[in-house]
Amino acid sequence: MLAGVGCKDYDDDIDKLNDRLDELTTGKIATLESQLGSLQTAVDNLKSADDALGKRIDELKSDADANAKDIEALEKAQNQLSSRRTSTPSKKTLRTIM
Repeated sequence: MLAGVGCKDYDDDIDKLNDRLDELTTGKIATLESQLGSLQTAVDNLKSADDALGKRIDELKSDADANAKDIEALEKAQNQLSSRRTSTPSKKTLRTIM
């Protein structure tokens, strides 16, 4: 009697592997692709927000520079008024007052 030596039937194993690949493709990979899409949207939104904030910062810097110039001019005018008040009035000014 001869015993036959043969290959095991691997069809079931191959089917299981194919099923597992299908699960990964339709499940986890699809979920990852969806998450990547969401992350890309979030990155795009953050870039837009960063650009808007950069513009607003530039506007505020410009406003601050303008305010600093206004403050400087007001302080100069205040100093001029203060120096006029503390100076001795001229004879002409005294005659006008009297």
